Amino acid sequence: MRGKKRSYATASPTKLERAVTEVEAGSSQREVAKKYDIPRGTLQNKLKKRHAKRYGRPTILSDAEEIVIVEHVAIMAKWGFPVDHTGRRKSVSIVLQLEMML
Repeated sequence: MRGKKRSYATASPTKLERAVTEVEAGSSQREVAKKYDIPRGTLQNKLKKRHAKRYGRPTILSDAEEIVIVEHVAIMAKWGFPVDHTGRRKSVSIVLQLEMML
């Protein structure tokens, strides 16, 4: 299969959850996969709770910490102090230092 790339995450999370619910209620995996246009293997993996973790490199900051940094940068820009790369790095450093103190 040279030249073709595999597509990932073709099914929306809500569509996938509805499909899983139908299969757990007793419907056929093949019928549900066809109905929702989801690969049967994806449906089976979801039912068996395989590949449940996030893919890629683990993040250093939690989602809450990232939100705090984004809000900080947005407020600074709103006040007329746009934050460049160095400023973002400083914001991350401050948030990490505050987390270590708690």
